[in-house]
Amino acid sequence: RALPVPIALATAGGRRAAPPRRGEGKEDMAVDPGRIESLEARVALLEEAGGGGAGGGGAVEAAVADVRRDMLQKLKAVRDAWTSEGGDVEALRAQLDEARSERDKLRAKVEQQEYRIRHLIRSLEEEERRNAS
Repeated sequence: RALPVPIALATAGGRRAAPPRRGEGKEDMAVDPGRIESLEARVALLEEAGGGGAGGGGAVEAAVADVRRDMLQKLKAVRDAWTSEGGDVEALRAQLDEARSERDKLRAKVEQQEYRIRHLIRSLEEEERRNAS
């Protein structure tokens, strides 16, 4: 004998609610006749489209073949776009390498200038101390 489907146990104030009593919750298991008719109609349509049974299926197979063909065309377009952009990627990498090289040269130049400025400031401070004495 099948037990009714229990409603989710709720917690309130840290205590679990009591499980449903026998007979409660059967409304969840009730079957809607309208839904059954709708499902039967869908099955009938699928059987008609498939050639009248499990052995047929020409229309379904044709639809699947169309979907596969469309998907293959889309995948080919993506592949072509990806490979054509490959040249752009190489050009971007070359620009990136060039920019990095220029950045390294500029950093070296800035470091050199900062070194010179420190020595000039030190020399000026020493000259000022000599003149003050």
